[in-house]
Amino acid sequence: MPNPEMLSEEVFEDDYMLKFKQLVLRRGLLVSFDRDRARVDIGIMLNRLGTLELSGTKVWFQLKGIHASTLSAEQLAADGYVSRSLRLDDLRFWYAAAEATYLVIYIEATGQFLAEDVRDIVDREWGPGFLAPDRFGDQQTVTVRVSGDAVLDERCLDAMVAHRSMRIDGPAFRGRPLGHRLDPLRCEFAQLAPDVFERLVLALLDAHLFRDVQRVNPSRVLANVGPKGHRLQVLVGTLHTTYEYPFAGSIEYGFDTDNSEPRSEGQLFSAMGKVMVVVHSHVDGPIEAAPELSLLLKEWDKAGVQHVLIFSNDSDLKNLFPYRQLFGSRCDIPQGLSSIAYNVLVATLVFLDFQQDLRWKTIHYQFGS
Repeated sequence: MPNPEMLSEEVFEDDYMLKFKQLVLRRGLLVSFDRDRARVDIGIMLNRLGTLELSGTKVWFQLKGIHASTLSAEQLAADGYVSRSLRLDDLRFWYAAAEATYLVIYIEATGQFLAEDVRDIVDREWGPGFLAPDRFGDQQTVTVRVSGDAVLDERCLDAMVAHRSMRIDGPAFRGRPLGHRLDPLRCEFAQLAPDVFERLVLALLDAHLFRDVQRVNPSRVLANVGPKGHRLQVLVGTLHTTYEYPFAGSIEYGFDTDNSEPRSEGQLFSAMGKVMVVVHSHVDGPIEAAPELSLLLKEWDKAGVQHVLIFSNDSDLKNLFPYRQLFGSRCDIPQGLSSIAYNVLVATLVFLDFQQDLRWKTIHYQFGS
C-alpha cells in the first residue's frame, strides 16, 4: 500500500504547484517537460510588460515547499532567510545554464513564494570559484539560503523580463560572442530617424557610464538650429569608462582570395573623463559655428572638458573637416554612421535593444563559423 507520508507530500507539492501556476499564468506561456531529466519543474516565456505579446525571454523555476510545521511565519521573520539542501550537480547545472533559473520556495505558513535567481544565490554564497571541479571535493549536496524578502510578486515578475539570452554559436569578434554574424568594422547604417538616432547614441553613452550630464543650448554651438534646420543635442558630462571608436576611412575592406592576409582594422580613438557630446540627429546644410561657440569653448576649457565627441546621422567623411574646424584638437575624429555602427555592434545589449529600428546601407558578415 502507498506510504501515507509520501501521499501527503505529493498532495502538498500538487497544491503549491497549482498556486504557482495561477500566480504566473497571465504573465506568459508555461513551458513544461514530460520527464524530470531537465532538472527544472516548469518554465515560462514571459510577455512584454503590459501586453500579451511574447517577449522571447524564457525563465525556469525549480520549486520546493516547506510545511508550516517545519517553519513558522515567526521563525522566518526572525531568521530572515530560508535554508534548503540541494544536489550540487543540479546547482551547477542551473548556474551555468544560458537562461535564468530561479529557486522558488513555497512557505506554507505565509502562503507566499520566495524566489531568487540561482546565480545571485551562488555568487553571494561562494563567488566566482563555484564551478571549479575541486571546490567541494567529494561533497554531493550543499545548503543554500533564500532571502525572506525575496517574495515572488508582480514586481519580481516584471523584473524577470529584463533577463537576456543570446546566440553565441556564431563567429566571435576578438574572442567575444556578439549574438550576431555582422562584421562590426565593415557595416554602415543608413540614415536613421532622428529620434531613433538620439536614443541610440544616448544608450551607447549610458553603456559607457556617461554621468553627471548637463544639457547645453544647441544654438550656442551651431548656426541654423531649429525645426527647419539642424537638429542636435549638446551634452556635457563625465565618461567613467573608456569610449573607443575607429576612424572609418582607415579600415581596409578588400581581402585576398584565400583570406590569408590580415586586413587593417583602422586607427582607433578614445575618450574618457569630462567630455562634451554633440548628437547631430538631423544634418541640414552646411556646418557653421554659432556666434557664441568660441566663448562656449573657453568655458569648457576652464571646466576641464577634455574631448568633444560628435555623433552625426550622416556619412563619416561628409562633414569631417567642418567639424574639425569648429572644435579643433578637442575633437579627434567625428563619428558618422559607419563608426557608430561599430560601437553598436560590439555593445551587444544596445544592439539587441535597437535591432528592430536599425536600417543598413552596407552589411558585411564575419568570416568563420
